[in-house]
Amino acid sequence: SMNLVYNGIPITGSWGGDCQEMAKAYAGQASDAAGYASAMRATFNIDDDGSTSYFGNQDLRADMDSVVVGSKVTKDTDLADALRSYYANLTDYDRAREFISLSFGTVDTSSSDFADAVYRALMDDSGMQLLFYMNDMWSVQGWAIKDEYAPAVRGITDLFAEYLSGAVNGEKIKSDTNDRLVAMGGQALSDALSALGDTDAAQAALSAADSLANNAESTVSSGSDAISTARETFQTKFDVKIFQMILLIVGGLAAFMLVFSLVMFALRRRD
Repeated sequence: SMNLVYNGIPITGSWGGDCQEMAKAYAGQASDAAGYASAMRATFNIDDDGSTSYFGNQDLRADMDSVVVGSKVTKDTDLADALRSYYANLTDYDRAREFISLSFGTVDTSSSDFADAVYRALMDDSGMQLLFYMNDMWSVQGWAIKDEYAPAVRGITDLFAEYLSGAVNGEKIKSDTNDRLVAMGGQALSDALSALGDTDAAQAALSAADSLANNAESTVSSGSDAISTARETFQTKFDVKIFQMILLIVGGLAAFMLVFSLVMFALRRRD
């Protein structure tokens, strides 16, 4: 499933994309994260009739399902079988539990730190940085979310964290594996921006990635096993010609959106 988890597609192509759209739609309607969360409740996790909802219940569930199912998919997987076995006796608790474990590792969902972890996962994901940048929500100066959008993004990630915590009854979720979703490394993000012709952004992204790596060397990986070693190599030293990388981003996103579409279809048939 490396093609699906490459370049941060699981976040960008699923819940991150919906959070970005929600933040952009509500921008300017509140002054702080709590105000945004309060305003966004009106269109978050509501019955999705396909017209009024920014982030309805079908989208919310499909976002989680596509990450979980996508993480199991390899080139030899029969998608219909994968979906059938996944949806057999699936509960909201099961879905959220597996999603949290895959996306955030071992966490206490009743802690206020959990909402911080959800927000950080979104902000630190290089695929999301690219998405924000391409939607004019990200600043080249300091390579960070623009001030006018930060509270709106935090408002929707707080709502999402609150939903997830509620779905697993505020339990502490333990991840049994270090095999977590991979975001593309800073060099790959910089290459993508260069390929788009944005050299200033490419340089800013690379500088930010370097300083993040220097500041967080000790926290990059909690495990010293082969998987985490391979992951660090993959994230920091994976080198590929720019045109191949762009194809991989597009291909990975297309494959991920196929899983997302099948998940939506399966959800609608179940309802």
